[in-house]
Amino acid sequence: MATDKKRIQAYVTEETVKKFKVVSAIKGKSMSEYSALLIEKAVEGYEVEHGEIKIDE
Repeated sequence: MATDKKRIQAYVTEETVKKFKVVSAIKGKSMSEYSALLIEKAVEGYEVEHGEIKIDE
């Protein structure tokens, strides 16, 4: 399945991967889907505190 979404990588310990896999499964999402959700929430939270982030395209 083709997508126009961009990839973000992170380096974490093996233990973190195993635990994140469990948390993602409990949330009913893949690790990728849950990571994307967490990133989006972090950006939204930042913007609530500091205002909209302006992006030049």
